[in-house]
Amino acid sequence: MKRYAIIISVEEYSNFTKTPFAHADSELLYQTLTDLCDFPNQHVLLLQLSPESQKTPVEILSEIKNVVDGSGTGDTILFYFAGHGHYSDGRSFLILPGTVSGAYETTALPLDDISKELRQPERACFRIFDSCHSGLDVRGDEVTPDAEAFMRAITHEASGWVTLAACRDDQYSISDANIGHGVFTYYLCEYIRNLAPGQQVLPELLKVGIVDKVSDHSRKQGYSQTPTLNASISGNISLASRRSKVAEKKVTEPTELLDGAMLHRIQALRSVENVFEASKLELLLNELIRDLKHEVETTNELGGTISGGDPISASDIPDAMQPAIVNFVRNQGYQPQHTIRRYEEEYEEPIYGGLFASP
Repeated sequence: MKRYAIIISVEEYSNFTKTPFAHADSELLYQTLTDLCDFPNQHVLLLQLSPESQKTPVEILSEIKNVVDGSGTGDTILFYFAGHGHYSDGRSFLILPGTVSGAYETTALPLDDISKELRQPERACFRIFDSCHSGLDVRGDEVTPDAEAFMRAITHEASGWVTLAACRDDQYSISDANIGHGVFTYYLCEYIRNLAPGQQVLPELLKVGIVDKVSDHSRKQGYSQTPTLNASISGNISLASRRSKVAEKKVTEPTELLDGAMLHRIQALRSVENVFEASKLELLLNELIRDLKHEVETTNELGGTISGGDPISASDIPDAMQPAIVNFVRNQGYQPQHTIRRYEEEYEEPIYGGLFASP
């Protein structure tokens, strides 16, 4: 059995008020599922949308489909959304950064379209909504998202789903700047974090485990919020499995294996605050060239002197040398950012030529 998740959050909107800490909540859930539970990173789609980083409803549905298509019989699919929700003309919508009031059909994400992608046979499907944040309004408009009808729709649509919502349909999901998160998602992740290794995350126990904490926290802030669970399944279906803790490996530098020149080079590299600035890159390059020349001169047994010309750009590297450079970069785990990137697809196996010929 494999676990898959789609995590979407929207914090800033062009036409609606923000949903505070929505991105922090989605990041917290992502880390909880991948670090503490049995969700592989490559099986989790995290979309943190904003007016500066928008995606169309079609693009989002396509990415959701790609995740679901990778699942199979017996797998788990989790869908999470933090942001505004709206109900209009019999349909529920997730409001995107560029959603326009009154044009939900074309600018928002229809929930039934998502359901069509998620509702696959012989899979356990979970939906978690931290929607309908407090203080809803529309900037420059008196129309507000119909959050109450949205919550009523998702919590009463139980067929084939396990749906966990942050609040009842007559409440709002609140956030707290003191914890930097929405109250619901914060306690949801805390519950999972406090489980013993090997324990299953069962939706019914999850709801019981967080409802009092969410209610108490919201009441202290002058609100009323009660997480709601609805499902039409029988038996126990696990949302996740708490992973055994893996001891962090302490990384130490084997300084006893480094000579003075190498230690000097490491110190020089550490002194460069931001190597991505052009001036710092030039400083780094000159430092490496100087140290390399010194190292070669001190170990040179053939006589002669060492000289070097001005650095050349990646575009000027001779074609015969580029395959070897590509392979070197790939083996070091780097990502080429210059014209030699086009050689990556051509050279699937190490290819050497000229001065780089293998013996």
